[in-house]
Amino acid sequence: FSIYCSTAEQYLGQRASQAFDLIFMDPPFRDGNYQQLTQTIIDNQWLKRGGLIYIESGISLGQNKRFSELTILKQKQAGKVHFALLGRNNEL
Repeated sequence: FSIYCSTAEQYLGQRASQAFDLIFMDPPFRDGNYQQLTQTIIDNQWLKRGGLIYIESGISLGQNKRFSELTILKQKQAGKVHFALLGRNNEL
């Protein structure tokens, strides 16, 4: 395995050397920058078609069930934690 010392924005800002089936994302809790990070993941080809992203956040992803190339498959809240599972659309 490897350890990288960088921010998520810096690391994901590079073109992916391999794409993943599943990405766990826990950005700084109150930032709400998950939309920017998920778009960077798609733009730089980190997630395979049909892949999933699991996000935990301090804010809700909202009622928008689809954004970019991702669809919100499920979202819930437990206390102050909002979590969601997003799927990359196969056809895109």
